Amino acid sequence: MENKRLAAGSRDEYGTRLVQKQQISQTISATLNAAGFTPIATPLLERENTFEHYPTQAVFHLTDQGRERLVLRPDLTLPIARFLTTGRHEPRFTKLYYLGDVLKPTDHLSGAYNQETQAGIELIGDDGLASEIQALDKMLYFAQIFGIADVQVVLSDARFIPTVLSQITMLAAQRQQLQTAIEAKNVTQFIKYQQAIADFPTFLSTWPLAFGTAGEAVMWQAQDLPGVAPIVSGWLTLADYVHTHYPDVAVTVDLTAAPPQGYYTGTKMRGFEPS
Repeated sequence: MENKRLAAGSRDEYGTRLVQKQQISQTISATLNAAGFTPIATPLLERENTFEHYPTQAVFHLTDQGRERLVLRPDLTLPIARFLTTGRHEPRFTKLYYLGDVLKPTDHLSGAYNQETQAGIELIGDDGLASEIQALDKMLYFAQIFGIADVQVVLSDARFIPTVLSQITMLAAQRQQLQTAIEAKNVTQFIKYQQAIADFPTFLSTWPLAFGTAGEAVMWQAQDLPGVAPIVSGWLTLADYVHTHYPDVAVTVDLTAAPPQGYYTGTKMRGFEPS
């Protein structure tokens, strides 16, 4: 039976663990159905060009009988975007939710699993703050009903780093070097690059460490820069909502966060349970 072992990074699900997963899935579906969301399920196999902007090493590649290049989906947002571009949906504002498995290659012998289940919502046709509040509310509501205590919300924005760097005179190559160092939280490289730039703002001298309390201190100074005030204003509105409706949830910011993928262009909200 040596050749019948599971592939690296995979596992069987059964028994109590699978029952719990089924119960969680049923609760999510019932809650979102009642809230007026429409379920959507996309194929596990997608054409390669659906994920053409993903790093090659982050996707499982294969071919079908006709030699067309396919991938096992590593994400559920882009397949929904692909679905919406076909026109097979209502043209008005649409509320969708998904619940399904994705597959991503993992580092060999890392102990991580390459298949996981994702659930999420997509609010189509409305880029306003109301949609962000609705998404945040759903995240915290599910944390509450699943008994996840001591949740902390961390706010970031894909526009923040490029917007701030655009206000400082430097070459394009220097701007990219700084952004890479900030997103990697690499203080050594950041100091090296920023020392070569004249008039670099003093309050940004430790930017790669600007998250949590340190990030909030920098945020108040950065909000005076052109283009930053609307981002900060949005964060404050989201924080006010959390404090009002979920008073036990802490809210902070991360001014160093990189967008998970290139199609993330605005606010990012993450929830953590401190270990």
